Amino acid sequence: MHPRLNRIVQVGCSESARILQKLEQKAARTIAHYYATPSTARYLLHYHRSPRYWIRGMDFEQYFKSPTRRRSVHHFRDLHFVGEYEAKFAGDVLNSTMFFHWFLLLGNGRNLTGVDVQQISGWGPSTAFASGEETL
Repeated sequence: MHPRLNRIVQVGCSESARILQKLEQKAARTIAHYYATPSTARYLLHYHRSPRYWIRGMDFEQYFKSPTRRRSVHHFRDLHFVGEYEAKFAGDVLNSTMFFHWFLLLGNGRNLTGVDVQQISGWGPSTAFASGEETL
């Protein structure tokens, strides 16, 4: 059981357990630390909440065609950030192999939830990950 998220961890090998342990050592800072409210946000990022083999974090809205809607309310979600640097860094994290591994270990295997995104730990523009000083 994952102590912080209260989820069953799907670890199948020692390498996965080691990666998750290293991420959790940095759990004091998560993506949610850089969120802003929609009214105060200076930058908007979008993600697709039903990924198959690739999680997409984008700073533009994906193409969507419908005679009744401007955008898909079922598949796309918005993330509001305090600034452009933080949002682009979060986009890099969402598009990374590290995040996909996180999703496979702790996600439900189908839908990418807001908690999956906001609680990825071990990252941040002000941490060693941003400067490249530390690797998993």
